[in-house]
This record gives sequence, C-alpha cells and structure tokens, in this order.
Amino acid sequence: MFKKTLLSVLFAAMTFVGYAQDNVTVSDFTLDAGVAQTEAQVESQTIDLILNNEKPYGGMQFYLSLPAGVSLYESSTDGIWFDYTDRLKLSRTKYFSVKITKQGDGSYFFVIYNDENKTIAGNSGEPILTLYLTVSDPEAFETGTKQCAVTDLRLAAIGGNPEDGTRMDNLSSDCTLRVMAKTAASGYGSFSWPHDLDFSNAGVEAYVAEKDENCIVSLNPVKLVPAGTGIVIKGNPSTSYYPETTDEGGAATSVLTGTADGAYTVASDNIYAISTKEGKTAFYPVAQGVAVPLYKAFLTHEKTAVEESAAADFLNCDFVVSSGIEVVENNRLNSADDAYHTIDGVKVKQPAQRGLYIHHGSKVVVK
Repeated sequence: MFKKTLLSVLFAAMTFVGYAQDNVTVSDFTLDAGVAQTEAQVESQTIDLILNNEKPYGGMQFYLSLPAGVSLYESSTDGIWFDYTDRLKLSRTKYFSVKITKQGDGSYFFVIYNDENKTIAGNSGEPILTLYLTVSDPEAFETGTKQCAVTDLRLAAIGGNPEDGTRMDNLSSDCTLRVMAKTAASGYGSFSWPHDLDFSNAGVEAYVAEKDENCIVSLNPVKLVPAGTGIVIKGNPSTSYYPETTDEGGAATSVLTGTADGAYTVASDNIYAISTKEGKTAFYPVAQGVAVPLYKAFLTHEKTAVEESAAADFLNCDFVVSSGIEVVENNRLNSADDAYHTIDGVKVKQPAQRGLYIHHGSKVVVK
C-alpha cells in the first residue's frame, strides 16, 4: 500500500574552502498519513528541493535518512522516482546523471555527476530535483516532529569525482508527521489505522461499537484505540483531526471492521457504512461491488431467522447509540401492512399473548 507525496529537497549552502557555507539539507515539511482512499493514491502536497551555493560544482554525493515508515516512492518498473528541474538541465536532451540507491539501513545514497565538465552554477534558491515520498509502512509511522538528515555530503570540483569531493558537515531538518482522520459534511466519519492511536488531544470524539445478543448496537466513547480497530468519529463538519500514535492503545474492542490493511470491496448485502442521505446521518447499506475506502470502517450484520421470514427487506435491530447515530434499514415495512411477526416469524394481525413481536421493523414488547 502506498500513499505518495511529492517532496522537494532543499539543497541549502555548504562550507567550501574560500567560499561562504554551501550546504545540502531537506526543507521542513509536514506529511499527513491516512488521507489516501486507495492503496495507490497520489497526494497533491509538494515541497521544493533547492540548492543554495556560491561556488559552481561538478557533482555531489550524500546520504538522505527519512523517518521510520516513510520512504521514497519506488515502482517495480521505473525504480525510485524523481524529476529533474531546469537547474540540472544543460539542454533539452542533456542532464546531469542522478543515481539513487536504497541502503540496508533504509537511507538513500545520492550521486549527482556528469562526464562533460559541466557545472551546477552558483545560484541560490532554485530547485534541482523533485522526489516522491510515500508512507510505506503505516505500522512504523509515528506522529510528531522527526528528523530528516543529510550525512556524508561531498561536493566535487568541476570535472572531479563526487567520491573525492570536499566533505561537508552533516545537517538535519525538522519534519512533522501526522495521522489525519477527517469528518464528512455531516460531522461524522469512520476511521481505522494500523497503529495504536490516542485521541485524548485530537479535539474529536471517537467511538467503538458494541452489539449484544438482542442485536442492540451502541457506540461508546473511547480515547485509546488499538491498531486496526474500526471506530466512528464525531466533530465539526468536513474537518481534519490528528490523533497521536502510541504504544498503549488500550483494550477497547469494536464490532466495526476497519480497513486499515486495505480497501474492502462489498460482496454481500449485510455491509453498512456511515453516510448522510437527505440530511440524515446513519449506517446505510452498501451495495455489492462498492469499495469501502482505505482507513475507514464498516458494520456487518447477519440477519436472524425472524428477519429472513419477515415480509420486507430490513434489519431487525435497534441501534441505540450515545452519539445519536442510528441504522437505516434497506427497506422498512410498507406502512399499509400493519401486521406483527412473532419471534418465530409467524405473521399475526394483532398480538394474542404476551411476548416480543416485530412491528414495522421495530421490536415491540406486549405485556
């Protein structure tokens, strides 16, 4: 599963004999995880990669280290993705050569060079490369301020080998990593994430779902959410919230199924997802063939024998929830049909004795 984000690395200025400091570093940036709806969605966020230098150089090499769970995007056919900018173009067809290889420790080794004694002229503030970031391991992804480091940087003279270039100081930059859970226009939403989460300071209400033997489902507030657990969130309309990753996700359980490991394509008629229709927010049935997006959650309900024998296609459950959400049945009983059904599925015009009956899709106790 990949969530790609454009990253522009800043090559700021570093020390070279007789010149002001010429350095290579990564600009500060914020990366939000949990935004993707599919395993291969490309994000639109961009951060420029810029080289600031007074002296012209013939090449350079360095190592780039990214936070845990974050990597450069790599395809099976094209390798590690990057784009040239005009700063490294010598003509429409000639570029500096760029080689990027991933190391055993997860860092990346960059070599930028050419064989024609061409130079990267001194000219501060212009991009030279665009890299593509991806949240490659959500389980290892941790929220907070992390470090992106450029180490063992060497800048080569014109015609020189980057390996023999002048070694510069190691530099690091701050990057902010966040897990984003977003509500819909109704103020509600569902969410799941493959790492334990803490909603204590997220500013949004989180709920886990329970269902008892009488098919009563309730949503109960929770702060610590275990990895992969499906939840409902309630906050302001169309608002992004940022829970924190934690190693203490608590022991809360939920009958909601999370899609933290991949989008779920519905193949039956018993799947419900939170949605808003005609101003009403509820758990609505999801049609077969529709995919519940990545990092969301859904409800599964198997019909009882009573529900199967009833005349209409509806769910025979009372969903009592603390947040005011309720389940909307596929199709409630026709209002003209005023019949009752016993718990054994027998249709009667009026209850003849005490007990539990189904009437217009709801449970009725006759005393």
